[in-house]
Amino acid sequence: MTKEKINNSFNKLEQARSRLSSQLENIDNEKLNAFPAGDKWSIAQICHHLILSERLSLIYIKKKLHYKTNIKNTNFVSALRLLLLKTAFTSPFSFKAPANVANPPEHSSLAEISEDWEKVRLDMKKIIEELPNEFLTGNIFKHPLAGKMNLNHAIEFFIFHFNHHRKQIERLLE
Repeated sequence: MTKEKINNSFNKLEQARSRLSSQLENIDNEKLNAFPAGDKWSIAQICHHLILSERLSLIYIKKKLHYKTNIKNTNFVSALRLLLLKTAFTSPFSFKAPANVANPPEHSSLAEISEDWEKVRLDMKKIIEELPNEFLTGNIFKHPLAGKMNLNHAIEFFIFHFNHHRKQIERLLE
């Protein structure tokens, strides 16, 4: 694992966010915050869910890196967990979001969403830049269902998590 690979993954994630921001820039606040039928989230709530899941993951990563205890290296099991998680996200089944990321605000503007997301991504970029080489393959990320993985796995999860929810957003935009 190299920082170059982690940066490449991060750049893919940032490009996806940029494309979504471009799609949403002409959407008015009413449509951004409109609730679809049932207990589904609005576009704004989906965005906040993504932001919150990234933010809480970064808090965990920072804590692991601060204490530097019990950081074991990634093995094939970590990669397998990521693959299983990816498979679950691409399956036709839906899963409830973990409670700590399941309560996005009911209303917000695109400017608020963009500002919050920018802060989270700058924080993520800083973590990547400052990550000591000895932790490049360390299990410093913990997914609520899949368990511990390394930073590149975390960013790969963020990518397919983002893509999963981007599809929801695109359905709401139609």
